[in-house]
Amino acid sequence: MTTSALLSLVISAVVQAAVALLIAFVWWLVTARGREPFLRWLGWHRPVGGDAGRLWAASLGTLVGFTALMALLVPSLSGQTATAQFHGWGWVGLPAVLVYALLQTAFSEETLFRGLVLKRVAARAAFWAGNATQAVLFGLIHLLPFLAVVGLGPALVIGLVTGGVGAALGVLNERLAGGSLVPGWAVHACANTLAGALALVSIV
Repeated sequence: MTTSALLSLVISAVVQAAVALLIAFVWWLVTARGREPFLRWLGWHRPVGGDAGRLWAASLGTLVGFTALMALLVPSLSGQTATAQFHGWGWVGLPAVLVYALLQTAFSEETLFRGLVLKRVAARAAFWAGNATQAVLFGLIHLLPFLAVVGLGPALVIGLVTGGVGAALGVLNERLAGGSLVPGWAVHACANTLAGALALVSIV
């Protein structure tokens, strides 16, 4: 891993996170300014209410399930996963993996899907509608890049699995953490960090 490669990844991650926040901010500015602070409206606050033990158990269970499903899918993806960019870098590439996992993917995707889409649809309809909408969109953005690589069947499996994970993260955040995005972000970031770390040492 070179300094320029790390710098490029950091810039890309910051830009992606900034774009996600900007989209949400414009929506808040137009529809909810003055009613609720932006970050709270989006879900970036500490988990509130509920049973902390149940939240921890559900987070761990979701992480284990997420990781197990990804482990089953990775062999069929022909080295085309996002973490393949870290293949063979060795542990010197860990800072790059952390930037990718914590900021570029987990933060940006939780902000857009579980923050903006789920909460806005749920506010107008119901939780199940918001959760289903964000899960379908989350599945689609993971399905579409693989259509040309692995074909329709495997790509549909990827979309269904990632959509299911997205739905689970929505339940985790909204039903067990008082609308906080933090648990979903933590699970998402941990799973992507593990995948990236395995790529660093050329296991996947």
